[in-house]
Amino acid sequence: MTEATQRPWGYVHHKGLDQHLVGATLENVAIVEDRHGNAKENSEFIVKAVNSHDALVAALKLTLQYAKENADIREMEDLVEAALEQVK
Repeated sequence: MTEATQRPWGYVHHKGLDQHLVGATLENVAIVEDRHGNAKENSEFIVKAVNSHDALVAALKLTLQYAKENADIREMEDLVEAALEQVK
C-alpha cells in the first residue's frame, strides 16, 4: 500500500474554475465532479473520511490487540463504541 498524503485535508470551492477541490495543499488536490449538484456534500464527506483514517486505524489495532488477548466481550464493546465515537 502506498503512503497516504499528509493530513488534515480540507475542502474549497474554487469560484474561478467552478470546481470543488479536496486535499492537503492547493498544489496537491483532487477535483470532485459535480454531476448531480452534490459536489459540496461529496467533498465534505471525502474530507471527513480521510481525516478520520488515523483514528479508525488506531481503533482497529486496539480491537485486534484485545481480541488476541481474549478480552472480556463487554470491554470489547466499550472499545468499539469509543472508537466509533472518535471517527464520527
